[in-house]
Amino acid sequence: NNNATTTTTTTTTTTTTTKMASLVELPVAFCRSIPHMLVATFRFFLLLAYFLVLGGSYRDCTLLGGTVHARVHVYSIALMFRIWRWDHYRNGTFQQDMQKNLRNVALPGSGVPLSLFCYFRLTALFYVFCIYPFVCVIAAVVRRHKEGGGCIAEFYREQLLTPTDWFSLWVLNCRLASYHANVTESRDYEMENKWTFLQAAERKGIAVSPWLSDMGEIVVKDKNEEGGMGIHFFKSATHGGDWVIQQRLHNSEKVAGMLPPDAPLSTIRVITGSRLAHEECAVAARVDAHTHEAKGEAEAETEAGGARDSTVSPIVVFSNVFRAGRAGANTDHSSILFDIDAQTGTLKSGTTNEHWYCLGLRCLASPLYSTHDTLAHPDTEQRLSGLHLADMEPVHDLVRDAHAKLIPHVAMAGWDVALTPSGPLLLEVNLSCNFFRGSFDMDEYISFVHACFCFLEAIEQRPRRNAPPTKEALKKAS
Repeated sequence: NNNATTTTTTTTTTTTTTKMASLVELPVAFCRSIPHMLVATFRFFLLLAYFLVLGGSYRDCTLLGGTVHARVHVYSIALMFRIWRWDHYRNGTFQQDMQKNLRNVALPGSGVPLSLFCYFRLTALFYVFCIYPFVCVIAAVVRRHKEGGGCIAEFYREQLLTPTDWFSLWVLNCRLASYHANVTESRDYEMENKWTFLQAAERKGIAVSPWLSDMGEIVVKDKNEEGGMGIHFFKSATHGGDWVIQQRLHNSEKVAGMLPPDAPLSTIRVITGSRLAHEECAVAARVDAHTHEAKGEAEAETEAGGARDSTVSPIVVFSNVFRAGRAGANTDHSSILFDIDAQTGTLKSGTTNEHWYCLGLRCLASPLYSTHDTLAHPDTEQRLSGLHLADMEPVHDLVRDAHAKLIPHVAMAGWDVALTPSGPLLLEVNLSCNFFRGSFDMDEYISFVHACFCFLEAIEQRPRRNAPPTKEALKKAS
């Protein structure tokens, strides 16, 4: 024991010494990196101008030496301004969806909600051209200090052109979803509506959380309030209302044993992608916006599957994360995010992204970053890393089946899977999906998004069936 303690103390001292030395060398290292950071900044602005100002082709772009990740990232930023006023499948326009989605998100340490930059194109441009490069500088310096060494210029270039942090990937997924929904006009995006999703899933025989169908309207009263206060009325979606009324689900015995007694229902977030979303069958809904009604859903699915090799699954699973809920929380949005080994179902190390949700002065007490170094649940001190959570094959079969049957033409989806006493159940699907800091094959993911962007650009160049005739066509007709 004494030897182990001595070894631990020595390791800690060495790490601290290394970081102190790194901190002393930081100003010199930063100055040496400035020329290389300027080059990276120029390349970023050059590529952004190519897409944003010149309207350059994504598929034909050869800038930056053909770096696919950089092309995907910068194109998605330029795309944001192009689809600014486009319809959004969930919230009015894409701009309105950004305002709503980012109202509780702030860059760590800033305390300022990012939605403030989404009210006008001008403020968004200011963020992209001025704040974003500055944030990348800060991120590079912090990373060098955290790792005790490394090249600041290289860290800056990675964060600016090829970021892999959860937030950059989340907003990339959001832009892809909105762009894809508009170009393909697929009705599959209607599944973002929780009630539509539950009904469709039940018709398809997919295991989802049950709802109370015999409840037309309920009244909820506070047991101590008087004078008409503390009373709430909810009309069920089954009778034309806006509320899906369900009994509360509970964690399975195995999952409950990993959590505090008062922890919420804790789910697995699984991210899937559909290869059908960047193949010819994905435009079936654009050719006829009512394909699923006119031809029947079974026939439409047959057409969708007929264009590809039936031996290869069109649905790919990217990542798996267990959200271990915190004590006293109502939902697992307050949780520790444990990566899951997709093959064994074993929990890896955990982390959190709560420092991205600290607004106002709360940010002063929040860390600037977090790493995958959590091994135990902080409320119970029980070690979760290394424990077997579940057999992932049934979970993957469930989400693959749901993606293929319900939203085959949606590029990516995030599924919330609850492990209940009666088995795995789907709670909902999120089409602007968040990886929740799960690990996955980055090259496969970037290649997937790249294929989607190439496909969508090609589709945009085709005339719509019901589009008004062009001037050239009218001149020929006359």
